[in-house]
Amino acid sequence: EQHGYPKADLLVPLAFTVIIGTVAIQSAFARLLTKHLGVSEPEGGGFLFVGANAVARTLAEALQDLGIQVMLTDSSWDHVKTARLEGLPAYYGNVTSEHADWDLDLVGLDGLLALSPSAELNALASCKYAGEFGTNRVYMIQAEKEAENRHRTAATARVLFDREVTFSVLASHIGQGAIIRQTKLTENFDFEAYRARYHKRAIPLFLRLPDGELEVITTDRELTPKPGSTLLALVQPETEEETASTAESRTLP
Repeated sequence: EQHGYPKADLLVPLAFTVIIGTVAIQSAFARLLTKHLGVSEPEGGGFLFVGANAVARTLAEALQDLGIQVMLTDSSWDHVKTARLEGLPAYYGNVTSEHADWDLDLVGLDGLLALSPSAELNALASCKYAGEFGTNRVYMIQAEKEAENRHRTAATARVLFDREVTFSVLASHIGQGAIIRQTKLTENFDFEAYRARYHKRAIPLFLRLPDGELEVITTDRELTPKPGSTLLALVQPETEEETASTAESRTLP
């Protein structure tokens, strides 16, 4: 303007228009572009596991089969190695350590499942990650009954599955051949029929709602699955008596 250039007063609004325009265009198309190039971060909904033992691996594999992201952690190299050989991502180290703060990848994870045989580790991890994921998304297995309250670390977590289901209970069932089964509930085969069919052989673990959302079964909410939901439960094999009884009932007129 001082040198008399025509329309020089338009340079300032033009500069701001370019800046605002590039920001708007980038925000509108960057997400689509990163997805097209395959470099976008995964959505949340995944789970960080405390433990890479047989119990944790069994549950993690079931969730991974549903397309849910998982990350196992353990200080036992044998557990971590086994998990990786089974196709499960695993971090070798203590989940509450400073090393984990720097090196543990939490991208795509927004929940914690504490499934270690150590009640202390489960409680510490629950307290640590409650701030990361929120107390509503932090879960831990019930401590063993023989552990006295005076020796337990206070935890901010929701108790998994059932008050009678401890780590040793899950480990025992899996060791005896129990597997995780998916059962879709219908009007003709609702939850009451499911319980009558499996009785105490099934431990409900997760519920896949009709809209695809996964609900973790906990002790603080009554389990009332609706038709159309898919129930994931750890189911023990039938005993010989149960098999014979089922076969006999099918042959009756």
